Amino acid sequence: MAGTEYLILLLSIIGFLTFGFFQTDERYSPRIFDKVIPKNSFWRKFYPFKEDSKNPLKYVKFIPFVISTVILIIVFIIYIIYWINPTLMIDFLRSKLVVFGFLSYLGAAVLYAVIFLE
Repeated sequence: MAGTEYLILLLSIIGFLTFGFFQTDERYSPRIFDKVIPKNSFWRKFYPFKEDSKNPLKYVKFIPFVISTVILIIVFIIYIIYWINPTLMIDFLRSKLVVFGFLSYLGAAVLYAVIFLE
């Protein structure tokens, strides 16, 4: 399965972009999750996008964005190690667990996009 290690990097970037895409437009707001993060919340410091009365910061937007950001940072650290010493990480990156994990991550991103595009 040569090239699998780069597929995982690509999937993590696509997932991050998918979760980040739905942060800036008020029309992408599922009606079933209307819980807004309080104005004085600690978590607002980590949110890089603008918000207004038409596009409030909701948990359904914030949590997937933060999780995808953390996953992207971890993947970049793994790939820095991989590019420095490929033999150290090649078996890990080609393992079935990692491949299925990132395919499910991309599936979650697609599901998130489908929910938001309703």
